[in-house]
Amino acid sequence: MQPIVLTEFDEMLLPDPAFGSNDDSKLELSIGTVEIIGTHDVCRGNVEIKVVSLTHCVILCRECHLRIPIPREVNTYGKLRAYLEKQKIAPGQIIDEVC
Repeated sequence: MQPIVLTEFDEMLLPDPAFGSNDDSKLELSIGTVEIIGTHDVCRGNVEIKVVSLTHCVILCRECHLRIPIPREVNTYGKLRAYLEKQKIAPGQIIDEVC
């Protein structure tokens, strides 16, 4: 499976083959569970997914503490890839005017 771009700085999640080998592979999203879903390419830390509310999870790197909130509906690697791609800010893109 191809790496997943996590941030606008092109940091990558290297998916863990133990969870599956394609974008349809499920991410376990049960309250009270923490699952390692891959490796952060920058710091080589384990990346986990954790439920933090009824509506959201976080992707968290155990090494550098990168933290990315995602909706709980994002429950496969493919949905994660698509969601993060939509969230990505292009270089030079203006997201809000400063008042």
